[in-house]
Amino acid sequence: MALAATAALYFTVGEVGGFAGPSLVGAFVSVTGSFTLGVASLSVVTFGAALAAWRMPVPAEQESPP
Repeated sequence: MALAATAALYFTVGEVGGFAGPSLVGAFVSVTGSFTLGVASLSVVTFGAALAAWRMPVPAEQESPP
């Protein structure tokens, strides 16, 4: 059950990202006529996600039973 839920979450995030990224760039291109703002916004979002992942706490190693 957990494997199916993980796969569904993974697929959903991929689908949203595959739609939202090009849509965001396309919206900025239609407004400004340049790809610069769209690509810059994607890089800011990517940097923010990397920063959030970097700030996540690392779980302590569990000792294995003897």
